[in-house]
Amino acid sequence: MWTSIAALALAAASPFTPPLGPRPPVAGLRTQVLNLGSPHLSELPAVTPAMLEPLIANLARFRPTIITIEGVSGEQCDLMSRAARYKDAWESYCVDPAPAQKATGMNQQQAEAASDAIFERWATPGAPAPTASERRKLALILLAANERGSAWVQWLRLAPADRVAADGIDAEMVKALNREGRKLNENYNVAAVLAARLGLDRVYLVDDHTSDGALLHAGKTYGDAMSARWARMRSAPMFAAYVAKTKEIVDGPSLLGFYRYLNSPETLTTQIQGDFGGALADPL
Repeated sequence: MWTSIAALALAAASPFTPPLGPRPPVAGLRTQVLNLGSPHLSELPAVTPAMLEPLIANLARFRPTIITIEGVSGEQCDLMSRAARYKDAWESYCVDPAPAQKATGMNQQQAEAASDAIFERWATPGAPAPTASERRKLALILLAANERGSAWVQWLRLAPADRVAADGIDAEMVKALNREGRKLNENYNVAAVLAARLGLDRVYLVDDHTSDGALLHAGKTYGDAMSARWARMRSAPMFAAYVAKTKEIVDGPSLLGFYRYLNSPETLTTQIQGDFGGALADPL
């Protein structure tokens, strides 16, 4: 460990040239990544699914082959459910998959392995197109794996007439898969809709809250300081500008303009300086 620390200190103090150069040779085309900053759509009650269409249509033209979302994976939720230190994080970011696990007879790890095997089989060249029954079964397995975003992708890839209680999916699961009574959510209403439209079979959850266990040792002072920071941010000019922009959202084109505003270098720079940058400069 000490060797690593010394090496890090040396690297920070000395000029460093990457071993393969600043632009290393790469076989084939370089990977293109589009990172979309989004508001929490649940906080924008005026937004409707139809208003998201111009945004989704623009994203579809980028034609991503992999879509990742800010969500905790089923594997990590399973881990956090087993340790008291993650109780708050589990309750905030995870859903109990017990009904689907009971219906499948699988625990999270088994369901994840089963879904991976199905994805691999479907991707085999020459494999027949999945039937509606197979998609419903996979949606159920994905619910058991606590991969809700991917379950919704499978549900959306079904014809509306096939989105029914069958193949182990009961009426309550149908309500969940139809997101009845749920507010809009960018992970579902943007990412999963986009994946289904492009013919993809899943989305990937890449958020990580295992470090939340450290908050147990941070003490009340830390929590109070963070709450005070967020309160100050809400009284800052940048938040007033954000609120003013939300009031301009009346249709699809204006919502697309709002997303462009959020993802502009100027907005992002101000946000980072006030949020993470401000926290780094706070002695508490």
